[in-house]
Amino acid sequence: MKKNQIIEQANKVALRKLRSKLYKIFGCRSISVIEHFSGVNDPRSAQGKRHSLLSVIVIALCAVICGADGWAQIEEFGKDRQSWFKSFLDLPHGIPIEDTYRRIFAVID
Repeated sequence: MKKNQIIEQANKVALRKLRSKLYKIFGCRSISVIEHFSGVNDPRSAQGKRHSLLSVIVIALCAVICGADGWAQIEEFGKDRQSWFKSFLDLPHGIPIEDTYRRIFAVID
């Protein structure tokens, strides 16, 4: 299998696990926000990439919906709710810092 195929397969498995967790938490399998943003192309190079694009987008979206008004507030929101985010997002390196959000959203097409 090629690297891209392995990554694609891993993403599908992770999405199935996420659906299962959401069903247990909310009683439904609908994850339209996550499904919608899972198709966003990640423009970053593989080197030095510590946080998944989907995790960054979901944390930022939740933070902005809850009133965050800048990169530092998004980071703070994520850190305050880290245990909740870890229940359905892959966060092996914890919550991204504010510069990560700034850099990623600057290059997303």
